[in-house]
Amino acid sequence: MLEPLRYLLLQVRNADDPMLKQEVSCFAEILEVDESQVAVFDLLGGSLQENDLLETDIVLVGGSGHYSAAGEGDWLDVALDSLRLVHDSRKPTFASCWGFQAMARAMGGRVVHDLEKAELGVHHVKLTSAGTADPVFGPSGPILQGLMGHEDTVVELPAGAE
Repeated sequence: MLEPLRYLLLQVRNADDPMLKQEVSCFAEILEVDESQVAVFDLLGGSLQENDLLETDIVLVGGSGHYSAAGEGDWLDVALDSLRLVHDSRKPTFASCWGFQAMARAMGGRVVHDLEKAELGVHHVKLTSAGTADPVFGPSGPILQGLMGHEDTVVELPAGAE
C-alpha cells in the first residue's frame, strides 16, 4: 500500500489571521487529502532548513493578506532565502498568490506594488502553451476563472521562466 503524500504549507500569516487555519483546510479540500497530511511552517517565525523538507513530498506556498512580496525587511529576506532552499531541493512546489510573487522574486524576478493593476474579484486567466499542456491546469480549458485579491504583481519573470 502506498503511503499518503506529505505536504508542507509555507505560510506568511499573523497568528490572529482567521485564514491561518482556513488556508490549510482549503488546500486539504482541493487536494482531497486529510488536513493531517498538511504540515505548516511559519515563514514569519524563522528560516526554513533542509531538515524541514525531509518529511515532505510536496511544498505549498500560500497567500498573505497582510504582507507584500514587493516590500523589504528582514522577515522577507529570510522568507526569500527559504524559497530558494525549496527551489534547490527540487521538491514539487505549488505557489499561490503571495507565494507565487515571492517565489518569482526569490528566483530573480521583479515584483512591484501597483494599485492601478490591482486584481480584486473574479478574473479570467489565460493559459500559456505550457499551462494548456499542464496535467493540472490544461484540462480546465484555455481560460480559467480565478478569485484574486492582489495589489502586487510580477512584472518580470525570473530567467528561464515561462
